[in-house]
Amino acid sequence: MVHERSGTSYTHVTLRGIAASHLRQAETDASGSFQASLVASLFAYLTIEAFVNYLGEVAFGLEKWQRNFSRGLSTKAKVVLIADKINIEVDWGAEHFSMFSNLRKLRHGVVHGNAEYLESTEPFDPKDMELLRPELNQVCTPSNARVFCDCADGICETLYMAAGLCRSGEAHEMWIFSYEEQGSGPGIP
Repeated sequence: MVHERSGTSYTHVTLRGIAASHLRQAETDASGSFQASLVASLFAYLTIEAFVNYLGEVAFGLEKWQRNFSRGLSTKAKVVLIADKINIEVDWGAEHFSMFSNLRKLRHGVVHGNAEYLESTEPFDPKDMELLRPELNQVCTPSNARVFCDCADGICETLYMAAGLCRSGEAHEMWIFSYEEQGSGPGIP
């Protein structure tokens, strides 16, 4: 049986679903918590990145956003640009925004990481990847992944509500469920 689905699939919703799925795994399976926490945290950042690009397209128009802003600006610069456009001031010390720089550092550390050199007479087991980057092992915990995922939600929801993309006082359906309830597939906001 084939089910047809119509609507728009949003990248930020898909990425958020991946973060949520790995967060659940990190919180329930101790044996894979490092890897699952790392994936959840990285996808939390990617959720913010994709959502900011989506919101930029809405606020500035698709063509103008793609031509002038989608490439070459950092995610933080895009947040500031969009915040100015929708007439809000971002308080980088506020609850969710304060964690953004830590989340960005984690993302950049993984994406732009340097080679690690190990001296050992024993073969290296890829399952022990946390041995390569001890600081990642300290950062990539289930509790930190939860904080980073909540940070992503808070930033996206704050911008979404301020942009007036939903009726006054009504949370966007993307944000009304917890990570425990979130599936891993794409959604329609």
